[in-house]
Formats: sequence, C-alpha cells, structure tokens
Amino acid sequence: MHTSRLGEQTESITSRENFLRTRANKFFLSADMAGISELITIDPRGDTVITLTKSGNYGEEVARFLVSSYQLRSASSYFDSMFQGGFNEATPSETDGKFHVGAHNFDVTAMTVVLNVIHSQVRDVPRFVSVKLYTDIVILVDYYQMDVAMSFHTDTWLKELYDFQAPIPYCTDNVRWLLLAWKKRDWQLFETRAVVLMTKTHGEIDFLGLPFPPDIMGM
Repeated sequence: MHTSRLGEQTESITSRENFLRTRANKFFLSADMAGISELITIDPRGDTVITLTKSGNYGEEVARFLVSSYQLRSASSYFDSMFQGGFNEATPSETDGKFHVGAHNFDVTAMTVVLNVIHSQVRDVPRFVSVKLYTDIVILVDYYQMDVAMSFHTDTWLKELYDFQAPIPYCTDNVRWLLLAWKKRDWQLFETRAVVLMTKTHGEIDFLGLPFPPDIMGM
C-alpha cells in the first residue's frame, strides 16, 4: 500500500512540476527573438516587475514577473527593508511607472511557486513538490526572509516528503536531503544522508552549489 501510494504521489509530483515549468516557459518562448522575456503575470494589477537572470549565462534574462510590492513587503522583511531603504528599486521607473527588482540564479519554477503563495494564488500552488523543487524553494525563502509567510506550505510539503521517503542509493537527492536536514535541524536524517554520501562517493562530494556552511562542505 505504501509503495503504491508512493508511486502515485511521485507521478503526481512529476506531472504537476512539468505543468508548472511548461506554464512558466510559455511566457518567455520569444526571449531569443525579442532579446527580453515575456511577462509572467502573478498580479494583473501589480506595480513591481521582478527580473530573474542567470549570471552563469552572462546575465541572461530568464523570466520577468508582474507582482505587488505590497505582497512582497508583507511576506518578506528583505523586500520591506529594500522598499523603505532608499534603494534604486524603491523608485518607480520613469518609463512604465513600476518598481523594478532584479533576482539572480534562482530556479524559475521555485520563484513562480513562491510568488503564487504570497499572492494567495491558491489554485497555482502545488500540493506536492519533489525534493529538488523543495530545496530550490527553501533557498529562495531563506534569501528573501519569507519563513513566516511560507511556513504553512513548506511545513506541509516537508511532511509529505518525510512520509514518502524512498530508500535511494547515492545520487544528488542525498545532497538535497542533507541540506533539508541541516535547515530543519533533523540530525538523525542528517547523519543518515551524510553516511551515504561519505561512503558511496568516489572523490570529493559535489554539493551542487547549495548553501551549505563551510564545516559541512569540508566533511
């Protein structure tokens, strides 16, 4: 029964994440031709444009999101401080009258999910997420200091992940689980995943560029 339900949930997660990525991708298929990505509208009445870029691709623009500065400030102390601090982002553009904020090296699907959550776009928020997407979301939430606003969803997703952990050999998911265990101070899970990584890795462990502290990366 557990195995059957795990298979059904895995299929559901994969299907949902593929849908989210396809939905995000359709907004910027013309990027190569136009030189700028199309706008993903989170809030049709939004006053802020977040531009997501990947510095590894020479500052390539990945996506733009139309959002509400009020919702950003309500959910994130990072954005609240930014809009109050006299930064360039706190001044509306003379061109379109909107605030423009840059974001760098975050996963586009994770960004879409988080922005949908804080804008209460419930129908666009997945019930289940994979460990990869969860890790990408946690990184983004930590950076923008959205722990409180996202806590219900992150706790719910994490419980589902814990309940349906599949025994897995050495693979990159072990590194992601190690990060989650460290973030959640689950030292039993941390030890389990660390042992797998240390005993099954030939050479140095690839930490996937995830934000581990130096003492863990040196293990």
